[in-house]
Amino acid sequence: MAYEIAEETSYQEGFPRAAAPNFTDHVFLSRSGVELAVRIWPADPPTSSPAPFATWTHGGAAMAGHHFTPLAWMEPGLRQRGFHIVSHNYRLSPQARIDEQLEDCLEAIEWCRTNLPVILGCDRVDINRYIICGESAGGVMATLMAHHLSPPPKVVITAYGIVDFLGNGINLLDPNAHNILDPPPWTGEFEEERLKAYLYDRNPANILTDALFWDEREKLSVADLSLRLKTEFKYTERIRFQAELHKWKSICFSSGGMIQATFHDEKFSSSAELKKFIDSMCSIRLLEGKTWYPPTAFLHGTSDSIVPLSQSQAFANKLREMDVPVIESYEPGAGHVFDDKYTARIDEQLEDCLEAIEWCRTNLPVILGCDRVDVNRYIICGESAGGVMVTLMAHHLSPPPKAVINAYGIVDFLGNGVNLLDPNAHNISDLHPWTGEFEAERLKAYLYDRNPANILTDALFWDEREKLSEADLSLRLKTDFKYTERIRFQAELHKWKSICFSSKGMVQATFHDEKFSSSSELKKFINSMCSLRLLEGKTWYPPTVLLHGTSDSIVPLSQSQAFANKLREMDVPVIESYEPGAG
Repeated sequence: MAYEIAEETSYQEGFPRAAAPNFTDHVFLSRSGVELAVRIWPADPPTSSPAPFATWTHGGAAMAGHHFTPLAWMEPGLRQRGFHIVSHNYRLSPQARIDEQLEDCLEAIEWCRTNLPVILGCDRVDINRYIICGESAGGVMATLMAHHLSPPPKVVITAYGIVDFLGNGINLLDPNAHNILDPPPWTGEFEEERLKAYLYDRNPANILTDALFWDEREKLSVADLSLRLKTEFKYTERIRFQAELHKWKSICFSSGGMIQATFHDEKFSSSAELKKFIDSMCSIRLLEGKTWYPPTAFLHGTSDSIVPLSQSQAFANKLREMDVPVIESYEPGAGHVFDDKYTARIDEQLEDCLEAIEWCRTNLPVILGCDRVDVNRYIICGESAGGVMVTLMAHHLSPPPKAVINAYGIVDFLGNGVNLLDPNAHNISDLHPWTGEFEAERLKAYLYDRNPANILTDALFWDEREKLSEADLSLRLKTDFKYTERIRFQAELHKWKSICFSSKGMVQATFHDEKFSSSSELKKFINSMCSLRLLEGKTWYPPTVLLHGTSDSIVPLSQSQAFANKLREMDVPVIESYEPGAG
Protein backbone atom coordinates (compact mmCIF):
# COMPACT_ATOMS: atom_id res chain seq x y z
CA MET A 1 0.00 0.00 0.00
CA ALA A 2 1.24 3.51 -0.81
CA TYR A 3 0.83 6.06 1.99
CA GLU A 4 0.38 9.76 1.38
CA ILE A 5 2.96 11.19 3.73
CA ALA A 6 4.10 14.48 2.28
CA GLU A 7 3.63 16.52 -0.84
CA GLU A 8 5.86 15.02 -3.50
CA THR A 9 8.89 17.23 -3.88
CA SER A 10 11.50 14.56 -4.13
CA TYR A 11 11.74 12.26 -7.11
CA GLN A 12 12.21 15.06 -9.57
CA GLU A 13 12.52 14.22 -13.22
CA GLY A 14 16.12 14.35 -14.28
CA PHE A 15 17.77 13.74 -10.92
CA PRO A 16 20.70 11.42 -11.56
CA ARG A 17 20.78 7.95 -10.09
CA ALA A 18 24.12 6.62 -8.95
CA ALA A 19 25.61 3.91 -11.16
CA ALA A 20 25.77 0.50 -9.54
CA PRO A 21 29.36 -0.75 -9.15
CA ASN A 22 31.19 -3.60 -10.88
CA PHE A 23 30.40 -2.82 -14.52
CA THR A 24 32.46 -2.67 -17.67
CA ASP A 25 32.14 -0.07 -20.44
CA HIS A 26 32.36 -0.89 -24.14
CA VAL A 27 32.12 1.08 -27.39
CA PHE A 28 31.39 -0.16 -30.91
CA LEU A 29 31.15 1.51 -34.31
CA SER A 30 27.59 1.21 -35.58
CA ARG A 31 26.59 0.82 -39.20
CA SER A 32 25.63 4.50 -39.21
CA GLY A 33 29.25 5.40 -38.55
CA VAL A 34 28.44 6.69 -35.05
CA GLU A 35 30.09 5.14 -32.02
CA LEU A 36 27.59 3.64 -29.59
CA ALA A 37 28.27 2.65 -25.99
CA VAL A 38 27.27 -0.29 -23.82
CA ARG A 39 27.61 -0.75 -20.05
CA ILE A 40 27.48 -4.29 -18.64
CA TRP A 41 26.78 -5.46 -15.08
CA PRO A 42 27.33 -9.21 -14.62
CA ALA A 43 24.72 -11.03 -12.58
CA ASP A 44 25.32 -10.63 -8.85
CA PRO A 45 25.73 -13.05 -7.17
CA PRO A 46 27.70 -14.65 -10.00
CA THR A 47 26.02 -17.50 -11.83
CA SER A 48 27.47 -20.99 -12.22
CA SER A 49 25.54 -21.70 -15.42
CA PRO A 50 24.64 -19.71 -18.55
CA ALA A 51 22.41 -16.85 -17.41
CA PRO A 52 19.97 -14.67 -19.35
CA PHE A 53 20.62 -11.00 -19.96
CA ALA A 54 18.32 -7.99 -19.76
CA THR A 55 18.81 -4.79 -21.73
CA TRP A 56 17.68 -1.33 -20.69
CA THR A 57 16.87 1.45 -23.15
CA HIS A 58 16.66 4.86 -21.49
CA GLY A 59 13.96 7.46 -21.93
CA GLY A 60 14.06 11.23 -22.25
CA ALA A 61 11.59 12.22 -25.01
CA ALA A 62 14.04 10.73 -27.58
CA MET A 63 16.31 13.75 -27.13
CA ALA A 64 17.56 13.48 -23.55
CA GLY A 65 18.93 10.94 -21.12
CA HIS A 66 21.86 8.55 -20.99
CA HIS A 67 22.68 4.88 -20.52
CA PHE A 68 24.94 5.10 -17.46
CA THR A 69 22.39 4.27 -14.74
CA PRO A 70 19.52 1.83 -15.41
CA LEU A 71 16.29 2.17 -13.45
CA ALA A 72 16.71 1.45 -9.75
CA TRP A 73 14.38 -1.56 -9.68
CA MET A 74 16.45 -3.46 -12.27
CA GLU A 75 19.21 -4.15 -9.74
CA PRO A 76 17.14 -6.05 -7.15
CA GLY A 77 14.49 -7.15 -9.65
CA LEU A 78 16.76 -8.62 -12.31
CA ARG A 79 20.50 -8.51 -11.60
CA GLN A 80 20.23 -9.99 -8.13
CA ARG A 81 17.95 -12.67 -9.56
CA GLY A 82 20.45 -14.01 -12.02
CA PHE A 83 20.27 -11.65 -15.00
CA HIS A 84 23.21 -9.85 -16.56
CA ILE A 85 22.19 -6.19 -17.06
CA VAL A 86 23.15 -4.33 -20.23
CA SER A 87 22.40 -0.67 -20.89
CA HIS A 88 23.06 1.00 -24.22
CA ASN A 89 22.73 4.41 -25.81
CA TYR A 90 21.44 5.54 -29.20
CA ARG A 91 21.53 8.62 -31.40
CA LEU A 92 19.30 11.35 -29.99
CA SER A 93 16.96 13.68 -31.82
CA PRO A 94 16.69 16.14 -33.44
CA GLN A 95 19.55 14.89 -35.62
CA ALA A 96 18.37 11.25 -35.55
CA ARG A 97 14.88 10.21 -36.60
CA ILE A 98 12.90 7.64 -34.64
CA ASP A 99 13.55 4.83 -37.14
CA GLU A 100 17.29 5.53 -36.93
CA GLN A 101 17.11 5.35 -33.14
CA LEU A 102 15.35 2.00 -33.53
CA GLU A 103 18.16 0.79 -35.80
CA ASP A 104 20.70 1.71 -33.11
CA CYS A 105 18.75 -0.21 -30.46
CA LEU A 106 18.43 -3.30 -32.67
CA GLU A 107 22.13 -3.14 -33.43
CA ALA A 108 22.89 -2.96 -29.69
CA ILE A 109 21.03 -6.26 -29.16
CA GLU A 110 22.94 -7.79 -32.07
CA TRP A 111 26.20 -6.58 -30.52
CA CYS A 112 25.24 -8.13 -27.17
CA ARG A 113 24.47 -11.53 -28.66
CA THR A 114 27.82 -11.49 -30.45
CA ASN A 115 30.04 -10.07 -27.72
CA LEU A 116 28.61 -11.01 -24.33
CA PRO A 117 29.99 -14.57 -24.52
CA VAL A 118 33.45 -13.09 -25.10
CA ILE A 119 33.15 -10.56 -22.27
CA LEU A 120 31.32 -12.65 -19.67
CA GLY A 121 32.34 -16.14 -20.76
CA CYS A 122 30.54 -18.60 -23.00
CA ASP A 123 29.55 -20.65 -19.96
CA ARG A 124 28.14 -17.60 -18.16
CA VAL A 125 25.57 -16.19 -20.61
CA ASP A 126 22.77 -17.63 -22.73
CA ILE A 127 22.40 -15.24 -25.66
CA ASN A 128 19.06 -16.72 -26.69
CA ARG A 129 17.46 -16.01 -23.32
CA TYR A 130 17.11 -12.28 -23.00
CA ILE A 131 14.53 -9.67 -22.11
CA ILE A 132 14.31 -6.04 -23.18
CA CYS A 133 13.26 -3.18 -20.90
CA GLY A 134 12.66 0.45 -21.67
CA GLU A 135 11.10 3.46 -19.97
CA SER A 136 9.26 6.34 -21.62
CA ALA A 137 11.00 6.88 -24.99
CA GLY A 138 12.94 3.70 -24.19
CA GLY A 139 9.61 1.93 -23.78
CA VAL A 140 8.72 3.06 -27.30
CA MET A 141 11.95 1.47 -28.49
CA ALA A 142 11.48 -1.77 -26.54
CA THR A 143 7.98 -2.46 -27.88
CA LEU A 144 9.12 -1.65 -31.42
CA MET A 145 12.27 -3.78 -31.13
CA ALA A 146 10.14 -6.82 -30.26
CA HIS A 147 8.57 -6.62 -33.74
CA HIS A 148 11.97 -6.98 -35.42
CA LEU A 149 14.32 -9.05 -33.24
CA SER A 150 15.19 -12.61 -34.17
CA PRO A 151 15.33 -14.63 -32.06
CA PRO A 152 12.75 -12.56 -30.20
CA PRO A 153 13.15 -11.57 -26.55
CA LYS A 154 11.58 -13.84 -23.98
CA VAL A 155 9.84 -10.87 -22.35
CA VAL A 156 9.28 -7.17 -23.02
CA ILE A 157 9.03 -4.72 -20.09
CA THR A 158 7.71 -1.31 -21.05
CA ALA A 159 7.45 1.43 -18.48
CA TYR A 160 5.03 4.22 -19.54
CA GLY A 161 6.09 4.12 -23.19
CA ILE A 162 3.95 5.33 -26.09
CA VAL A 163 2.66 2.53 -28.32
CA ASP A 164 0.29 4.60 -30.47
CA PHE A 165 1.20 8.08 -31.67
CA LEU A 166 -2.15 8.46 -33.44
CA GLY A 167 -4.68 7.24 -30.88
CA ASN A 168 -5.42 6.18 -27.32
CA GLY A 169 -5.07 9.66 -25.89
CA ILE A 170 -2.32 10.88 -28.25
CA ASN A 171 -2.55 12.27 -31.79
CA LEU A 172 0.59 13.87 -33.13
CA LEU A 173 -1.20 14.96 -36.30
CA ASP A 174 -3.82 16.97 -34.42
CA PRO A 175 -2.36 20.50 -34.22
CA ASN A 176 -4.51 21.24 -31.19
CA ALA A 177 -3.70 18.09 -29.26
CA HIS A 178 -1.55 18.48 -26.14
CA ASN A 179 -1.02 22.19 -26.70
CA ILE A 180 0.30 23.79 -23.56
CA LEU A 181 -2.07 26.53 -22.47
CA ASP A 182 -0.44 29.69 -21.17
CA PRO A 183 3.12 28.33 -21.17
CA PRO A 184 5.42 30.07 -18.71
CA PRO A 185 7.84 32.67 -20.11
CA TRP A 186 11.14 31.04 -21.03
CA THR A 187 14.09 32.20 -18.93
CA GLY A 188 16.79 29.69 -19.79
CA GLU A 189 20.40 30.18 -20.84
CA PHE A 190 19.55 29.91 -24.55
CA GLU A 191 16.98 31.98 -26.45
CA GLU A 192 13.62 30.40 -27.18
CA GLU A 193 13.82 31.13 -30.91
CA ARG A 194 17.16 29.36 -31.16
CA LEU A 195 15.75 26.33 -29.34
CA LYS A 196 12.70 26.22 -31.58
CA ALA A 197 14.81 26.43 -34.73
CA TYR A 198 17.03 23.60 -33.47
CA LEU A 199 14.14 21.13 -33.68
CA TYR A 200 14.97 21.03 -37.40
CA ASP A 201 18.73 20.58 -36.99
CA ARG A 202 19.83 17.50 -38.95
CA ASN A 203 23.58 18.11 -38.95
CA PRO A 204 25.25 14.76 -38.10
CA ALA A 205 28.17 16.66 -36.57
CA ASN A 206 25.81 17.71 -33.76
CA ILE A 207 24.66 14.19 -32.84
CA LEU A 208 24.67 13.22 -29.16
CA THR A 209 24.29 9.67 -27.89
CA ASP A 210 24.23 10.57 -24.18
CA ALA A 211 22.86 13.74 -22.65
CA LEU A 212 21.46 15.13 -19.42
CA PHE A 213 17.95 14.07 -18.50
CA TRP A 214 16.80 17.46 -17.29
CA ASP A 215 18.52 19.95 -14.96
CA GLU A 216 21.28 17.93 -13.34
CA ARG A 217 23.74 20.75 -13.93
CA GLU A 218 21.68 23.00 -11.66
CA LYS A 219 21.89 20.48 -8.83
CA LEU A 220 25.32 18.94 -9.09
CA SER A 221 28.80 20.02 -10.09
CA VAL A 222 30.47 18.31 -13.03
CA ALA A 223 32.68 16.43 -10.59
CA ASP A 224 29.71 15.21 -8.52
CA LEU A 225 27.74 14.09 -11.57
CA SER A 226 30.77 12.31 -13.01
CA LEU A 227 31.25 10.54 -9.69
CA ARG A 228 27.63 9.39 -9.68
CA LEU A 229 27.59 8.23 -13.28
CA LYS A 230 31.09 6.74 -13.05
CA THR A 231 32.11 8.50 -16.25
CA GLU A 232 33.75 11.77 -17.21
CA PHE A 233 30.84 14.07 -17.97
CA LYS A 234 31.30 17.68 -19.10
CA TYR A 235 28.77 20.52 -19.05
CA THR A 236 29.75 21.72 -22.51
CA GLU A 237 27.62 24.26 -24.35
CA ARG A 238 26.29 21.47 -26.58
CA ILE A 239 25.26 19.41 -23.54
CA ARG A 240 23.67 22.41 -21.82
CA PHE A 241 21.83 23.35 -25.01
CA GLN A 242 20.39 19.83 -25.42
CA ALA A 243 19.19 19.84 -21.81
CA GLU A 244 17.42 23.16 -22.31
CA LEU A 245 15.94 21.95 -25.61
CA HIS A 246 14.33 19.03 -23.82
CA LYS A 247 13.18 21.18 -20.90
CA TRP A 248 11.81 23.94 -23.12
CA LYS A 249 9.96 21.51 -25.40
CA SER A 250 8.43 19.80 -22.38
CA ILE A 251 7.15 22.85 -20.52
CA CYS A 252 6.66 25.51 -23.21
CA PHE A 253 5.84 23.75 -26.48
CA SER A 254 3.21 21.35 -27.81
CA SER A 255 3.57 17.77 -29.01
CA GLY A 256 4.33 19.28 -32.41
CA GLY A 257 7.91 19.36 -31.17
CA MET A 258 7.99 15.56 -31.43
CA ILE A 259 6.75 15.67 -35.04
CA GLN A 260 9.59 18.03 -35.86
CA ALA A 261 12.43 16.67 -33.74
CA THR A 262 11.79 12.94 -33.73
CA PHE A 263 9.71 12.24 -36.87
CA HIS A 264 11.35 14.85 -39.16
CA ASP A 265 8.07 15.90 -40.72
CA GLU A 266 9.74 18.11 -43.32
CA LYS A 267 11.06 15.01 -45.13
CA PHE A 268 7.59 13.92 -46.20
CA SER A 269 5.92 15.33 -49.29
CA SER A 270 2.39 14.89 -47.93
CA SER A 271 0.52 14.41 -44.70
CA ALA A 272 -0.52 10.96 -45.94
CA GLU A 273 3.13 9.92 -46.25
CA LEU A 274 3.90 11.29 -42.80
CA LYS A 275 0.92 9.44 -41.34
CA LYS A 276 2.04 6.19 -42.99
CA PHE A 277 5.49 6.59 -41.45
CA ILE A 278 4.09 7.36 -37.99
CA ASP A 279 1.85 4.29 -38.30
CA SER A 280 4.97 2.17 -38.87
CA MET A 281 6.38 3.46 -35.56
CA CYS A 282 3.26 2.56 -33.53
CA SER A 283 3.80 -0.78 -31.80
CA ILE A 284 0.08 -1.38 -31.34
CA ARG A 285 -0.69 -0.81 -35.02
CA LEU A 286 2.06 -3.21 -36.04
CA LEU A 287 0.16 -5.99 -34.26
CA GLU A 288 -2.50 -6.00 -36.97
CA GLY A 289 -2.45 -9.34 -38.79
CA LYS A 290 0.04 -10.87 -36.31
CA THR A 291 -0.62 -13.93 -34.21
CA TRP A 292 2.35 -13.72 -31.85
CA TYR A 293 4.25 -11.19 -29.76
CA PRO A 294 6.53 -11.75 -26.73
CA PRO A 295 5.00 -11.85 -23.23
CA THR A 296 4.85 -8.26 -22.02
CA ALA A 297 4.83 -6.45 -18.68
CA PHE A 298 3.45 -2.93 -18.38
CA LEU A 299 4.41 -0.40 -15.70
CA HIS A 300 2.44 2.84 -15.63
CA GLY A 301 1.17 5.51 -13.24
CA THR A 302 -2.58 5.97 -13.31
CA SER A 303 -2.20 9.77 -13.24
CA ASP A 304 0.48 10.02 -15.94
CA SER A 305 -0.11 13.34 -17.72
CA ILE A 306 2.68 12.79 -20.26
CA VAL A 307 1.81 9.32 -21.59
CA PRO A 308 -1.83 8.40 -20.86
CA LEU A 309 -2.47 5.14 -19.04
CA SER A 310 -4.78 4.21 -21.93
CA GLN A 311 -1.66 3.61 -24.05
CA SER A 312 -0.57 0.65 -21.92
CA GLN A 313 -4.11 -0.57 -21.38
CA ALA A 314 -4.92 -0.62 -25.10
CA PHE A 315 -1.73 -2.52 -25.93
CA ALA A 316 -2.37 -5.01 -23.11
CA ASN A 317 -5.92 -5.59 -24.31
CA LYS A 318 -4.76 -6.20 -27.87
CA LEU A 319 -2.13 -8.67 -26.70
CA ARG A 320 -4.71 -10.55 -24.64
CA GLU A 321 -6.86 -10.90 -27.74
CA MET A 322 -3.82 -12.62 -29.28
CA ASP A 323 -3.44 -14.89 -26.20
CA VAL A 324 -0.12 -13.25 -25.31
CA PRO A 325 0.72 -13.41 -21.57
CA VAL A 326 0.45 -9.93 -20.08
CA ILE A 327 1.24 -8.41 -16.69
CA GLU A 328 -0.13 -4.95 -15.89
CA SER A 329 1.23 -3.05 -12.88
CA TYR A 330 -0.39 0.37 -12.57
CA GLU A 331 0.63 2.60 -9.67
CA PRO A 332 -2.42 4.42 -8.24
CA GLY A 333 -2.14 8.20 -8.44
CA ALA A 334 1.41 8.14 -9.81
CA GLY A 335 2.63 10.25 -12.72
CA HIS A 336 5.32 9.81 -15.34
CA VAL A 337 8.63 8.26 -14.24
CA PHE A 338 6.94 7.13 -11.03
CA ASP A 339 9.39 4.25 -10.59
CA ASP A 340 12.51 6.41 -10.68
CA LYS A 341 12.83 6.31 -6.91
CA TYR A 342 15.71 6.61 -4.54
CA THR A 343 16.33 4.64 -1.45
CA ALA A 344 16.48 4.92 2.31
CA ARG A 345 15.14 8.45 2.74
CA ILE A 346 13.23 9.13 5.92
CA ASP A 347 9.78 9.10 4.28
CA GLU A 348 10.59 5.77 2.63
CA GLN A 349 11.69 4.37 5.98
CA LEU A 350 8.36 5.54 7.35
CA GLU A 351 6.53 3.76 4.54
CA ASP A 352 8.37 0.55 5.46
CA CYS A 353 7.30 0.90 9.09
CA LEU A 354 3.68 1.57 8.18
CA GLU A 355 3.69 -1.42 5.87
CA ALA A 356 5.07 -3.58 8.68
CA ILE A 357 2.07 -2.66 10.86
CA GLU A 358 -0.28 -3.41 7.97
CA TRP A 359 1.42 -6.80 7.53
CA CYS A 360 1.02 -7.56 11.26
CA ARG A 361 -2.67 -6.77 11.26
CA THR A 362 -3.18 -9.00 8.23
CA ASN A 363 -0.96 -11.93 9.15
CA LEU A 364 -0.83 -12.25 12.95
CA PRO A 365 -4.28 -13.92 13.10
CA VAL A 366 -3.01 -16.55 10.64
CA ILE A 367 0.27 -17.11 12.50
CA LEU A 368 -0.98 -16.90 16.10
CA GLY A 369 -4.62 -17.83 15.64
CA CYS A 370 -7.67 -15.61 15.24
CA ASP A 371 -8.66 -16.32 18.84
CA ARG A 372 -5.23 -15.38 20.15
CA VAL A 373 -4.70 -11.84 18.83
CA ASP A 374 -6.73 -8.62 18.66
CA VAL A 375 -5.41 -6.72 15.63
CA ASN A 376 -7.17 -3.53 16.73
CA ARG A 377 -5.42 -3.37 20.10
CA TYR A 378 -1.76 -2.60 19.57
CA ILE A 379 0.91 -0.19 20.74
CA ILE A 380 4.03 0.97 18.91
CA CYS A 381 7.44 1.47 20.53
CA GLY A 382 10.68 2.88 19.19
CA GLU A 383 14.01 4.21 20.44
CA SER A 384 16.14 6.98 18.95
CA ALA A 385 15.57 6.84 15.17
CA GLY A 386 12.89 4.25 15.92
CA GLY A 387 11.27 6.83 18.19
CA VAL A 388 11.19 9.22 15.24
CA MET A 389 9.35 6.52 13.27
CA VAL A 390 6.75 5.62 15.90
CA THR A 391 5.75 9.22 16.60
CA LEU A 392 5.36 9.75 12.84
CA MET A 393 3.52 6.45 12.33
CA ALA A 394 0.89 7.49 14.84
CA HIS A 395 -0.08 10.34 12.52
CA HIS A 396 -0.90 7.92 9.70
CA LEU A 397 -2.08 4.59 11.10
CA SER A 398 -5.73 3.59 10.92
CA PRO A 399 -6.93 2.28 13.27
CA PRO A 400 -4.47 4.18 15.42
CA PRO A 401 -2.34 2.49 18.08
CA LYS A 402 -3.68 2.44 21.62
CA ALA A 403 -0.42 3.97 22.84
CA VAL A 404 2.92 5.27 21.58
CA ILE A 405 6.17 4.73 23.48
CA ASN A 406 8.99 6.98 22.31
CA ALA A 407 12.43 6.54 23.83
CA TYR A 408 14.64 9.61 23.15
CA GLY A 409 13.46 10.05 19.55
CA ILE A 410 13.57 13.41 17.72
CA VAL A 411 10.15 14.97 17.17
CA ASP A 412 11.33 18.31 15.76
CA PHE A 413 14.27 18.54 13.35
CA LEU A 414 13.98 22.32 13.15
CA GLY A 415 13.61 23.39 16.78
CA ASN A 416 13.75 22.50 20.45
CA GLY A 417 17.52 22.10 20.53
CA VAL A 418 17.88 20.65 17.01
CA ASN A 419 18.11 22.54 13.73
CA LEU A 420 19.29 20.56 10.72
CA LEU A 421 19.26 23.63 8.49
CA ASP A 422 21.66 25.60 10.69
CA PRO A 423 25.13 24.84 9.26
CA ASN A 424 26.70 25.66 12.61
CA ALA A 425 24.34 23.63 14.76
CA HIS A 426 25.70 20.46 16.36
CA ASN A 427 29.07 20.84 14.74
CA ILE A 428 31.61 18.66 16.48
CA SER A 429 34.58 20.71 17.59
CA ASP A 430 38.09 19.28 17.98
CA LEU A 431 37.39 16.42 15.59
CA HIS A 432 39.02 13.13 16.38
CA PRO A 433 41.46 11.94 13.73
CA TRP A 434 39.72 9.08 11.92
CA THR A 435 41.55 5.76 12.12
CA GLY A 436 38.94 3.28 10.94
CA GLU A 437 39.16 0.52 8.35
CA PHE A 438 37.70 2.77 5.62
CA GLU A 439 38.92 6.23 4.63
CA ALA A 440 36.98 9.26 5.87
CA GLU A 441 36.61 10.67 2.34
CA ARG A 442 34.99 7.46 1.15
CA LEU A 443 32.64 7.48 4.13
CA LYS A 444 31.72 11.12 3.51
CA ALA A 445 31.01 10.49 -0.18
CA TYR A 446 28.82 7.53 0.78
CA LEU A 447 26.31 9.83 2.51
CA TYR A 448 25.07 10.52 -1.02
CA ASP A 449 24.89 6.90 -2.14
CA ARG A 450 21.38 6.16 -3.43
CA ASN A 451 22.14 2.87 -5.19
CA PRO A 452 19.37 0.38 -4.32
CA ALA A 453 21.85 -2.46 -4.70
CA ASN A 454 23.50 -1.24 -1.50
CA ILE A 455 20.37 -1.19 0.66
CA LEU A 456 20.59 -2.76 4.09
CA THR A 457 17.59 -3.50 6.30
CA ASP A 458 19.63 -4.76 9.26
CA ALA A 459 23.10 -3.62 10.30
CA LEU A 460 25.44 -3.40 13.28
CA PHE A 461 24.68 -0.68 15.82
CA TRP A 462 28.25 0.43 16.42
CA ASP A 463 31.26 -1.72 17.24
CA GLU A 464 29.79 -5.16 17.91
CA ARG A 465 32.33 -6.73 15.57
CA GLU A 466 35.12 -5.44 17.80
CA LYS A 467 33.59 -7.14 20.82
CA LEU A 468 32.08 -10.36 19.47
CA SER A 469 32.94 -12.91 16.82
CA GLU A 470 30.45 -13.56 14.03
CA ALA A 471 29.47 -16.83 15.72
CA ASP A 472 28.89 -15.16 19.10
CA LEU A 473 26.85 -12.33 17.62
CA SER A 474 24.81 -14.77 15.53
CA LEU A 475 24.14 -16.83 18.66
CA ARG A 476 22.98 -13.74 20.55
CA LEU A 477 20.78 -12.48 17.70
CA LYS A 478 19.50 -15.96 16.80
CA THR A 479 20.31 -15.36 13.13
CA ASP A 480 23.20 -15.97 10.77
CA PHE A 481 25.02 -12.63 10.79
CA LYS A 482 28.11 -12.05 8.63
CA TYR A 483 30.74 -9.31 8.97
CA THR A 484 30.81 -8.63 5.24
CA GLU A 485 32.61 -5.59 3.87
CA ARG A 486 29.22 -3.93 3.30
CA ILE A 487 28.22 -4.53 6.93
CA ARG A 488 31.57 -3.31 8.27
CA PHE A 489 31.41 -0.22 6.07
CA GLN A 490 27.91 0.67 7.30
CA ALA A 491 29.02 0.31 10.91
CA GLU A 492 31.96 2.65 10.33
CA LEU A 493 29.74 5.10 8.46
CA HIS A 494 27.52 5.34 11.53
CA LYS A 495 30.46 5.61 13.90
CA TRP A 496 32.32 8.20 11.79
CA LYS A 497 29.21 10.37 11.32
CA SER A 498 28.53 10.27 15.04
CA ILE A 499 31.99 11.17 16.33
CA CYS A 500 33.59 13.14 13.48
CA PHE A 501 30.82 14.88 11.56
CA SER A 502 27.99 17.31 12.21
CA SER A 503 24.22 16.86 11.98
CA LYS A 504 24.54 17.88 8.33
CA GLY A 505 25.26 14.21 7.79
CA MET A 506 21.61 13.53 8.61
CA VAL A 507 20.45 16.11 6.05
CA GLN A 508 22.54 14.34 3.44
CA ALA A 509 22.05 10.70 4.37
CA THR A 510 18.48 10.63 5.69
CA PHE A 511 16.76 13.61 4.07
CA HIS A 512 18.59 13.48 0.69
CA ASP A 513 19.00 17.24 0.55
CA GLU A 514 20.37 17.18 -3.00
CA LYS A 515 16.96 16.20 -4.37
CA PHE A 516 15.43 19.57 -3.54
CA SER A 517 15.78 22.53 -5.85
CA SER A 518 15.61 25.11 -3.05
CA SER A 519 16.14 25.41 0.68
CA SER A 520 12.44 26.25 1.10
CA GLU A 521 11.45 22.94 -0.54
CA LEU A 522 13.86 21.07 1.72
CA LYS A 523 12.51 22.87 4.77
CA LYS A 524 8.95 22.03 3.78
CA PHE A 525 9.87 18.35 3.50
CA ILE A 526 11.70 18.33 6.84
CA ASN A 527 8.65 19.98 8.43
CA SER A 528 6.51 17.09 7.17
CA MET A 529 8.80 14.67 9.03
CA CYS A 530 8.53 16.50 12.39
CA SER A 531 5.95 14.76 14.59
CA LEU A 532 5.62 17.83 16.79
CA ARG A 533 4.86 20.13 13.87
CA LEU A 534 2.33 17.68 12.44
CA LEU A 535 0.23 18.19 15.60
CA GLU A 536 -0.73 21.68 14.43
CA GLY A 537 -4.46 21.80 13.77
CA LYS A 538 -5.07 18.34 15.19
CA THR A 539 -7.33 17.58 18.14
CA TRP A 540 -6.29 14.00 18.80
CA TYR A 541 -3.19 11.84 19.10
CA PRO A 542 -2.70 8.48 20.83
CA PRO A 543 -1.72 8.41 24.52
CA THR A 544 2.06 8.67 24.65
CA VAL A 545 4.90 7.59 26.93
CA LEU A 546 8.19 9.49 26.68
CA LEU A 547 11.46 8.04 27.96
CA HIS A 548 14.57 10.22 28.00
CA GLY A 549 17.85 10.80 29.81
CA THR A 550 18.22 14.28 31.27
CA SER A 551 21.85 14.52 30.08
CA ASP A 552 21.27 13.22 26.54
CA SER A 553 23.82 15.04 24.35
CA ILE A 554 22.53 13.52 21.09
CA VAL A 555 18.79 14.23 21.34
CA PRO A 556 18.07 17.06 23.79
CA LEU A 557 15.58 16.37 26.57
CA SER A 558 13.69 19.46 25.36
CA GLN A 559 12.49 17.39 22.38
CA SER A 560 10.44 15.05 24.57
CA GLN A 561 9.37 17.87 26.88
CA ALA A 562 8.06 20.03 24.04
CA PHE A 563 6.13 17.09 22.59
CA ALA A 564 4.66 16.26 26.00
CA ASN A 565 3.58 19.87 26.57
CA LYS A 566 1.89 20.05 23.17
CA LEU A 567 0.04 16.79 23.78
CA ARG A 568 -1.17 18.02 27.17
CA GLU A 569 -2.56 21.14 25.49
CA MET A 570 -4.61 18.72 23.35
CA ASP A 571 -5.74 16.79 26.47
CA VAL A 572 -3.81 13.70 25.34
CA PRO A 573 -2.74 11.42 28.24
CA VAL A 574 1.04 11.62 28.63
CA ILE A 575 3.58 9.84 30.82
CA GLU A 576 7.07 11.32 31.09
CA SER A 577 9.90 9.25 32.52
CA TYR A 578 13.20 11.13 32.52
CA GLU A 579 16.28 9.38 33.96
CA PRO A 580 18.42 11.84 35.97
CA GLY A 581 21.95 12.24 34.61
CA ALA A 582 21.48 9.63 31.88
CA GLY A 583 22.53 10.07 28.26
